[in-house]
Amino acid sequence: MTRDDTKRLLQIVMALYTNWNPDELAVAVDAWSAVLADQDAQVMANALKEYARTDTSGFAPSPGKLIEMGKTIEKKMYWQRVSAAITFKDYNALPEGK
Repeated sequence: MTRDDTKRLLQIVMALYTNWNPDELAVAVDAWSAVLADQDAQVMANALKEYARTDTSGFAPSPGKLIEMGKTIEKKMYWQRVSAAITFKDYNALPEGK
């Protein structure tokens, strides 16, 4: 993720969790950016969306929680692609003996 990706993600976090408002946004962006640097921005956005949909604590997620959820999302996406490839292969297969 880029610093801009991280800033956008934290803006969404602040919009969803109004009780989470860091004193210095630039410091929070830098800290989260360092932790999330090797993560895919779209996966982290999806992880935040899933967190917001399922968590009932009312507290904003930590970077580690989003990374954990992102790994689960990536696994699901991988198996969906594998399933789609298998289905596509079988769909285009010729009947036996042809």
